[in-house]
Amino acid sequence: MEKTLYVSDLDGTLLTPEQRLSPFTVRVLEYLLGQGVAFTYATARSGYSAAAVTQGLESPLPVILYNGAFVRLGPQGEVLLRQGFSPEQGEAVKKLLARWEIQPLVYTLARQGNTGSGPVLGKPPGGPPPAACPRGVPV
Repeated sequence: MEKTLYVSDLDGTLLTPEQRLSPFTVRVLEYLLGQGVAFTYATARSGYSAAAVTQGLESPLPVILYNGAFVRLGPQGEVLLRQGFSPEQGEAVKKLLARWEIQPLVYTLARQGNTGSGPVLGKPPGGPPPAACPRGVPV
């Protein structure tokens, strides 16, 4: 018999406007997981941020973080997949962004073993907001 994997986003889907799981959502998900439903979540959040807003939810399956850059398993956050840019790719992206005068919002990890659980660094405090990608820019 085939089994279906259910994957949900967090923000705007599972979380309340207060950015937490409601007690009802936790009860329903615990029941479904107890019945053998394969469920996990995928999010743009970091491991730290996702863990904070999913307190009370214990899924036996890996979770997808940083828009798919990390896949982690279990409460210790064992990294199953880490996908980043090679130094060459990073340089190519920087050149392309400079060419089109785009200021991206970049997520990076502090050097904490590259586990997907360190702090997220965005634009510098007081820095300009990220610019939108103009139409027709080759990616």
